[in-house]
Parts: sequence; C-alpha cells; structure tokens
Amino acid sequence: MGGRPDRGNPRVHLRLDPRILAGLEIVARRHGLTVHQVIYAMIEGYLAKVGGVAPHPPMNEELLNRVTITKLKALLSMLRFELDMLDIATVREKRLIDLDRAVQDLNRVAERSKSIEQRIKTYQALGYLCLTIDKLVLNAQKDEITQTTLDLEKRLELLKAPSP
Repeated sequence: MGGRPDRGNPRVHLRLDPRILAGLEIVARRHGLTVHQVIYAMIEGYLAKVGGVAPHPPMNEELLNRVTITKLKALLSMLRFELDMLDIATVREKRLIDLDRAVQDLNRVAERSKSIEQRIKTYQALGYLCLTIDKLVLNAQKDEITQTTLDLEKRLELLKAPSP
C-alpha cells in the first residue's frame, strides 16, 4: 500500500507470512480485487467495529459497489450456512445487526448510482434483502428464508452485470 504521507495517504508496509499472503491472493482473485484492496477492506472493517469510525477508502464508485455486493453475498452465504446448522432464534440474534448494516450499505450504493437503471436494480435487491430480514424476524421456515436469500443473490448478480 503506497501513497504520499503528506497528502493524507500514508504508506503502510506489511510483512506477511507466505501462507497468509497466498490466502489473501485467493480471496482477492475470487472477488475480482487486488490484495491491497482486500487488506484495506479488512482493516476498514476492523476499524468500523472497534472505533466506530472508518476512514473513507480511496476507491472509485464502481469498486465500492463491488465490495459492498461481495460483502453482502458473503453474509448471505454465512446466513444460509448458519440456518442449516443452528436454530432460527440463534441465527436471528447473530445476524440481524449485520443484515441491518447491509441494508444501509446497499442504500448507499443506490444513492451513489448515477444510472437510473442501476438505481432501480439496487432498490429491487434492497427489497429482497428487507424481505429476508422480514422472514427472519417473523419466524418463517428455514427453507423459506434460504429461498429468499437465493432470490436476493440472483438480484445481486444483476447488479454486477453492466448496464446497457
């Protein structure tokens, strides 16, 4: 991670174990990011949890949207996994705050969008996310919640597709 310290972009040099670096490279490739972007996202996530304030990332709008969608897809995968392993009450307790944060992030994606088509697709995905939360809160059956998360992932794939 480079930059000019006198311009508010400090240099950070990390020395990583080769196994950790290999894992970061796999994650980066899987999500279409660079290793630096993955490390930055991890640090930003840590700062958001610990300090409540995260620095504004020096990323463009498209990259921020991709990161938000990738984080949401990871959350949905984790939610489906936990639904298979745990009871709904435990899942609800563990994931409602994360899902609420995802709603806020997805809403920011919609607000940043310059294209009306992209904004509509984002709000449709936001509707499916709210439907997922609704089913989780109202004690729906596990298979209903799982199906809703799968529908939401389909909507997220439409968001990743470039608009004509």
